[in-house]
Amino acid sequence: MEYTDFLEYLSFVNVDVVAILGVECVGNVFWDYRARVGLACAVPLLIVLLSFVLYHVHARGVHERTIRDKTVRAAAVEYMYDMVDTDQSEEIDVDEFAALMKKNKDDGPRHRTSIVQMMQDLGARQYSSADDVDIDDGGATNVQVIGDHVGKRHDKMGHDEGEWVINKDEFIRAAANGTMSRVIGENWIEMAESNRLRSSFSSGTLLVLFLLHAPVSQRLFYYFVCHNVGNCDPAAGEDECRPFLKVDFKMECGKGVHKGFAPFVWVMLFFFTFLLPTSVGIKLFMNRHRLYSVIIKSKLGFLYAPFNHGAEFW
Repeated sequence: MEYTDFLEYLSFVNVDVVAILGVECVGNVFWDYRARVGLACAVPLLIVLLSFVLYHVHARGVHERTIRDKTVRAAAVEYMYDMVDTDQSEEIDVDEFAALMKKNKDDGPRHRTSIVQMMQDLGARQYSSADDVDIDDGGATNVQVIGDHVGKRHDKMGHDEGEWVINKDEFIRAAANGTMSRVIGENWIEMAESNRLRSSFSSGTLLVLFLLHAPVSQRLFYYFVCHNVGNCDPAAGEDECRPFLKVDFKMECGKGVHKGFAPFVWVMLFFFTFLLPTSVGIKLFMNRHRLYSVIIKSKLGFLYAPFNHGAEFW
């Protein structure tokens, strides 16, 4: 899609509410291009405010929903599993399960043997290199093993031979039948749902803000596009050539109301047009090696989802 077509697609942001409502006829001098800029800038601010309010409304009922609503509970359990499974192997090992325990506020430090025992209670099994078997076209099996000794890293899953692991189905089943609550308590489910809500609202808000970024920034930049009127010959006097705002010839550039409203436009240009994409870009760069981890992907994944893996910044 061409950039101009994209701006046209989001032209609803640039709808001239001032002209539609006819408020210019009221006589107030503010109902010029300044009002159009102000209304355009109000849209992203209202989006952020609305998202903030809705998040806190939903966050207040997290405890009750995780207890009563099985769908919410299942979504929270699955989210937590994906967040802890940092290597995306679809299996949680001992170190990853220990990280889950650290996230549980009421759970103190535990020894590795205690962690393994808890995993066994939840249905964990010992990893074996024979679990990863490739079947070729002729029906033969090729077991890929690196090294012959227990403790060597496996090429495909990254787990140690004989290491205790638990897959997603076992994890969700343990949460559904109550085993999870008996083993590690209930607080982590509420925490997972809170994190899921926060991630969902932040990514949704960012998505809307980036959709509004181009058309709102366009209106801000137009505030400084002026057109000279009069005799603009260099030899002529200063009063013979006067710059007026191209989108609103009632406003003379650099003077009066145009000059007085300019600081607001500069602030919006800095924070919304420049700082928003720059801060997100810096965050992506700092996490460039973790773009496909669940935490980063759940918040910013919509920005690079259409691009090829490994070439996102291109």
